[in-house]
Amino acid sequence: MTEPRTSSVDPNLVCYLTKRKFRTAEELKRHEDFSQLYIDTYNNVMEDMLLHKNALYHRIQEARREYADAEAAMEKTVLYDESVAQQKSDAETKIFRAEKVIGQIQHKQELLRAYKDRRELSGKAGQEMELRPGWTLHAFAETWQGNKDVQEDRYVIDMVLCGGKVVAYAVMDGHTGSKCVEFMEASLERALHRAFEGKRKKEPDEELCREVVREACRNLDEDFAKLAKAHELNDGTTLNLLLFFEDRSDVNIDGTVQPRRKVLCANVGDSRSVALTREKHVRRLSEDHKPSRKDEEQRINEVGGSVQYIHGIARVFTLQPINLNGRMLNLGLSVSRSMGDYPLKFPTLLVDPITQTYCHSSSSTSLRRSCSTATRSASCGRLGSWLTSPRR
Repeated sequence: MTEPRTSSVDPNLVCYLTKRKFRTAEELKRHEDFSQLYIDTYNNVMEDMLLHKNALYHRIQEARREYADAEAAMEKTVLYDESVAQQKSDAETKIFRAEKVIGQIQHKQELLRAYKDRRELSGKAGQEMELRPGWTLHAFAETWQGNKDVQEDRYVIDMVLCGGKVVAYAVMDGHTGSKCVEFMEASLERALHRAFEGKRKKEPDEELCREVVREACRNLDEDFAKLAKAHELNDGTTLNLLLFFEDRSDVNIDGTVQPRRKVLCANVGDSRSVALTREKHVRRLSEDHKPSRKDEEQRINEVGGSVQYIHGIARVFTLQPINLNGRMLNLGLSVSRSMGDYPLKFPTLLVDPITQTYCHSSSSTSLRRSCSTATRSASCGRLGSWLTSPRR
């Protein structure tokens, strides 16, 4: 009886795009470097994905308008209207689904670009850090450049602060250039160290960590403002920061100390943090700073700023035109708080981070993802993710 023939094709000698098989690595490389079939296939696949993303962007804009209409209708009536509430919920679902697909498409694009350039996607795994017995933190971060000319995303992981009693992680999404985000990446850990060292209190708790974060952010922004003024820089960035620490300031009724594992999330801009428990419950840790938020729009208008809606997206604008790459333009940003952005800093944009603190249960595993706009509202695809894993 004749045995069935088995394929002896080496998967390393198959073109990822065209699926053509080659006998040697040299033939495969020549095909990918010079073949018109390979070039045409790559361009067609990328164009199809771009068209798909553009259609999803349009769908998101329509859903945003539906959401805004539903919110406006709910404000006009005192009684609960189930149909309007359902319209609002349906719009949220449409946005979520479209953003999820956009992120998936962008990831495929990044994989194709990396394959074409014969490189790995940019990622970094941090060290396993035992903050307290039974509480181990482990981080992984990855960035996507997307369609931007330069990589404007940065992350800082494994920051050990306050004599080893605090561990911090941060992601930053730069805009209008990379100067500000590069400065923040290089200076953030040092600024946090200095802020902790300047405090009399040496045991971390909520109050201390909030004060440290606010002080560090203000100092960083002031330092970059001097550079921006001297060199006419318009760059800016968001900042999403997580501090893990054990708070021993809580006291029981009998006077004993009740240590609590806590996570402080500090946010400036619209990068996000969420937590995922072992029970697969998702909890948002940060709130976006958007000009469309009523409290933020009111604050901007009260100090003489301007919020305008462009294609359904709220933007805060400079009061006077600025020189942007040789052109006089009114700079408009879709965030209402940021680091940098010197032309918009006074009086419209604030740097003060909004901080929220959560107790970290030792019985749960939480996934923290700080996202840029790819998985949220249709821009470049970049994602930073952190895994915090309590060990028993």
